[in-house]
Amino acid sequence: MNRSQSTRKTLVGFDYGIKCIALGDSGVGKTSLLQKMGNAKHAMKTTPTVEGIFHSKVLTTSGRKIQLSIWDTAGQETFRSVTRIYYRGASCALLVYDVTRRSSFNSISVWLGDLRDNSSNTKPVLILVANKCDLSKDREVSSTEGNLFAKQHNMSYIETSAEKALNIERVFETLAKDVYHNIKIGNIVPNSEVNGIKVGRMPSSSSEDDIKKKRTSCTC
Repeated sequence: MNRSQSTRKTLVGFDYGIKCIALGDSGVGKTSLLQKMGNAKHAMKTTPTVEGIFHSKVLTTSGRKIQLSIWDTAGQETFRSVTRIYYRGASCALLVYDVTRRSSFNSISVWLGDLRDNSSNTKPVLILVANKCDLSKDREVSSTEGNLFAKQHNMSYIETSAEKALNIERVFETLAKDVYHNIKIGNIVPNSEVNGIKVGRMPSSSSEDDIKKKRTSCTC
């Protein structure tokens, strides 16, 4: 192995790279959840009020290191045409709602429909995240309802509290585990280089190109 090959492997630092997206109405706690995960990076800007941010974390499951690059669409819910750019190439998604706001739970079906209409992956890994579960006295959506919806749409269901840091790690550990399972059965093509061999194509490059084009045409 020559020096350049050794350096290349060191820079990769993981077995699989996966693009994810966090979806849900404004104020449900998407950004807080991802900030608890850590390593937030400002990736690009489209206008002063519309910004794409991704949070990166490497998790180990079954001896494999998976880098999750999770895009946060916070503040973009009213700019759906821009937000949809981030769906492309996403292999998994966190669908987040606030248990104290039934309207945010009702919107999950809309976000799920948008994901399926705009993602290039026909079988994305999905996790339904019921946030703010610590506010039990103000709860409008029961655990039973959340569980039922998750089962109907073949996704994992986890209740969290970003405020209390409850079950945050469980969300991302479950995501990594589900992603790896789907890689093994062929539902997901990872976006990374493994042992110097490129597997798939990093979706972020096409997304960046689309966003740059959007900057010249967006009148919002």
